[in-house]
Amino acid sequence: MIERVLIYRKKAFWHSMIYAFALGLALIAATEVLKSTNVARFVLFLAITPVFFYKRIYDKYVKAVKVTISPEGISVVTSSLSEKLVGVPFADLAHYKVLFPTAKLMAVEFGLKSGKNMELSLLREGNDKKYITYDDITVNALQTAINMHNKGINEKVKLLPSFYASRKGLYAILFLIIVCTIGITIFISYKKFSPLTMLTVPGLIFTVLTKRYAEMEVYKKLKKNEV
Repeated sequence: MIERVLIYRKKAFWHSMIYAFALGLALIAATEVLKSTNVARFVLFLAITPVFFYKRIYDKYVKAVKVTISPEGISVVTSSLSEKLVGVPFADLAHYKVLFPTAKLMAVEFGLKSGKNMELSLLREGNDKKYITYDDITVNALQTAINMHNKGINEKVKLLPSFYASRKGLYAILFLIIVCTIGITIFISYKKFSPLTMLTVPGLIFTVLTKRYAEMEVYKKLKKNEV
């Protein structure tokens, strides 16, 4: 049994996007429709309010859990063992992907035979969280269990590349580089390109390429050990 912290990553993302979108609409209404400085200031105040309630908001999207991984499947329960949060029998699993949204966070996306997908996101601990590496306790335990499950059966659970490690990810990165290159060329020709943008765009491309390289390395090493 592995003790970890479960992150509701997608839930947190969509809630933050909805909140930001609503604030954006409110700010537009305050400045363009109502033309009220006081209302606009109140909206901006609401935008920074979550900072004061960070701990409470953070606790809403995280839970201390215990992860049990066996050749039969993976089970995630609360640290008090009072509630089962995730249960994935490997017999119902068609494929899985390992991804690292950040160096401190690892996620496994499960593709079920029913066609549904579900994601398990966990905070990494100890030395694991310093680097994006396949040498992660949970990842190693998961692959070992799935390899044991795959032995002697025809319909095996397959390891698939994450988005950044896939062909689609490669094409998306190439498209980003092409678009950025064209944009930079156009702005330079019109002499409307700022030094900040000159630093930001290459930085963005470097970050994406680094993430692809890291997740490709993880995928290759995991694939090498796959049964």
